[in-house]
Amino acid sequence: MLDFGMEIADWSRVDPALCLTDADGLSASAHYHRQLLQDVMGRAGFVNYAEEWWHFSYGDQLWAYVTGNPVAIYGAVER
Repeated sequence: MLDFGMEIADWSRVDPALCLTDADGLSASAHYHRQLLQDVMGRAGFVNYAEEWWHFSYGDQLWAYVTGNPVAIYGAVER
């Protein structure tokens, strides 16, 4: 198991500041793993919701805002 500074399942039981992607006071290991996750997901086109280190978006309004796209990607799935 990788050290991210907390278990994702604990998000409702820890100080909300610990859920921040760039939370203060993280161990070097937790900081490294959070950064690695951001880097990998970013290369795949996802953006991180900075209030929750585990939360990534693609195609929604946050993604459009962060990436500078004029619109979010919504619509029916073509079959």
